[in-house]
Amino acid sequence: MYLAGGNPPKLVNGDSRCVGRVELYYYDTWRTVCGETLNMEMAEYICNYLGCGFAVSVSSNARFGEGSGPVVGRPDCGHGQDGGIFCSDPLQKAIISLKTDSPFFVGGESAQISCSGNYPGSIFSLYIDGKFLISRTTQENIHTSNFTLSDFSAGNYTCKYTTHIDGREFTSPESERVGIYLWGKIWV
Repeated sequence: MYLAGGNPPKLVNGDSRCVGRVELYYYDTWRTVCGETLNMEMAEYICNYLGCGFAVSVSSNARFGEGSGPVVGRPDCGHGQDGGIFCSDPLQKAIISLKTDSPFFVGGESAQISCSGNYPGSIFSLYIDGKFLISRTTQENIHTSNFTLSDFSAGNYTCKYTTHIDGREFTSPESERVGIYLWGKIWV
């Protein structure tokens, strides 16, 4: 990849830092890349280099506008064919929380655990001490899944979420742990 001069590649004119027209700094000039020569392997490299997760797709025909300066890739390629890439934002670590202020429960009580992520419509999975417990798919516009546990064990609960983008499956890093403690049944 063209990284002469110490400047990383950049994505321009996208709606986030992880989407846009590809520009490379080469021989003291920012250059665009011919979309017809841009492939998923190059896109994956750039996405990883920029800390933008994984490559989702590539585009050509100046989808993110026409650049200026030379075009890299083919001598017959003009700015009307400038290439761009779509990177996923990295899947953020899942966030887990209890719906109560106290992690202590009496036998027979229900516990409510919430798991959130940055991709709506994901499959959220709940674990206890590293063992799978339950999963639930959220609607397309929902970032959080709520689990109500009526028959549960004391232990350390974690969660993660899985999403599908362009037929590929990606799983988030596991959340921090939330401990739940059970008191014995109270007799009156």
